Amino acid sequence: MKFHFDTEFIENGRLILPLSIGIVAESGDEYYAEFADTPLRDANEFVKENVFPNLKSYDPGMDYLIPTDLLRLRNIVPKFRAKYSEEIRKDILAFCGENPEFWAYFADYDWVVMCQIFGRMVDLPRDHGWPMVCLDIKQEMVMANLTKKDIPFEQPETHNSLDDARWNAKAHAWIEDNFYRRVHDHSTK
Repeated sequence: MKFHFDTEFIENGRLILPLSIGIVAESGDEYYAEFADTPLRDANEFVKENVFPNLKSYDPGMDYLIPTDLLRLRNIVPKFRAKYSEEIRKDILAFCGENPEFWAYFADYDWVVMCQIFGRMVDLPRDHGWPMVCLDIKQEMVMANLTKKDIPFEQPETHNSLDDARWNAKAHAWIEDNFYRRVHDHSTK
């Protein structure tokens, strides 16, 4: 099954630290999580201004996204809670299951984040048929001579990984339905 995903992260030239991950399954099921164990202090201004406000568990006074155990101490019932990486890893493995096919838009950093959720790339759950590669929607667009302007709907500007994963799934489906069908139709004439 195909899974389209996106991540939001802090990147400083040496490290890529995950903030959130959104995944949309080919079936339409969705998964979204925010990372409680990523320190926020290393974020650049772009991330602070454009990503932090879209994180559901963000509190401007905190150095980390707010996990459940801290909320319990404050007697707060969360609308949404950040999770620790180990819990996210288990969730993603259960959500994606056996033999997934991963797709992302400008996939390089997103794939590094996905791999690091499991440790190193060689630690991906190969016993569940997980690939060591993520397919890239942007590369598909280049090979099809398409630009974002050719896609008939705009990518969201929210810098929210689930919103972007939804766009990835929709854009990729449009490319497959419109471009590849035309290529196939011309090649059979």
